[in-house]
Formats: sequence, C-alpha cells, structure tokens
Amino acid sequence: MKILARDETGQRRVSDTVRSTQPFEIEIEYSLAAPITGLRLGIYLMSTHGELLFTSFDTDDPGLYNRYSTRPAGYYVSRCVIPADFLNEGRYILGINASSYRIRRYFQEEQALTFNVDGTDAPGSQWPEARLGPVRPRLVWQI
Repeated sequence: MKILARDETGQRRVSDTVRSTQPFEIEIEYSLAAPITGLRLGIYLMSTHGELLFTSFDTDDPGLYNRYSTRPAGYYVSRCVIPADFLNEGRYILGINASSYRIRRYFQEEQALTFNVDGTDAPGSQWPEARLGPVRPRLVWQI
C-alpha cells in the first residue's frame, strides 16, 4: 500500500508527509488469485489518539458496487482522493480492510500506514494558536 501526493508539477510521489492545502491519493495495489464476490477494500483513518475520523470503501459508490459485484482474478489498484483543506496538521494512522461483508475477512491491518499532515498555509494559519480537532476545512465566510 502506498500514499501518494501530487507535487506542484502534478507528478506523483510516495510520501509520508502531505500538505493540508493539497489533495492526496491513497492507493492500494493487490492481486486476486481467484474471483471474489462482494469484495470491498476499505480505509479507516484515525488520529494518533485512536479517534476514528472516517471509514470509506472502494465500492461505496453504487455504480462501482454493481460493476465489481464479483472481481475476477487479476491485478487491481483501488485509490481514493482525500480533498485539500480537510485534515488538520498532525499525524494520522490509516487502517485497511479487505472483506466480503458478513462473509469473510481477507485482510485487515489497523495500522497499515502512518503519515503526517503539514499545515503550512492552512485555513487560519495566520493565527499563532494551534487549531483543535482533526479536521480543518476551508469554510466560506461572509461578513
């Protein structure tokens, strides 16, 4: 499993630190030796304090769920994009899971990857105090 970030030129690079102001990809490569029905690959993003921030699966979208109801044997890459201005600066833990819901768990690693989020130029970074909480969205305010 890799975490990828795009640099200023759009190039992909493996990284353990991402900028909060830029989107980044989580990419999971895997091979299936035989077809699997109902397979879903999931990520679990947690703070270093053990707080679960969110869970997402590669078949959450109904179209992907229908298209991949059975995955033939072969090589796959499942990836998702974490949007810019979503995570606060700090360290995060990514868990992954591959399972067929209520049938079989093929793989689970609760601490598959740890990475840092750099908050340079994040919303409110002009203020000296640290922002609390794991999310730091760029909200549109009007005064």
